[in-house]
Amino acid sequence: MARHTYPDMLKTLANAQAIHQAEILESGYGYSDWVRNFRLIIKALSIDETSILDDIARIVKNHPMDNYLEPVVKLLIDKSKSGVDEEFLRIALLPRG
Repeated sequence: MARHTYPDMLKTLANAQAIHQAEILESGYGYSDWVRNFRLIIKALSIDETSILDDIARIVKNHPMDNYLEPVVKLLIDKSKSGVDEEFLRIALLPRG
């Protein structure tokens, strides 16, 4: 979510433009492996990233970070255009490391 809202943050903080938006979306700053994995998962599920931004924002706002997994799994299952095994998705979303 932060990578998609990066231009808004720059505009608000410094009235600046996000000239590196494509690089931020692709590489970001931190937890890049997890984000790359998440983006691959939603792409495999035929979910448009921008279509779930508001839902992800609600999850981030209403749940502690340690409790993101279940609402994200539910969201992706609800939004998926293809069948996906819930347990497989839960395991695929776990952080590596």
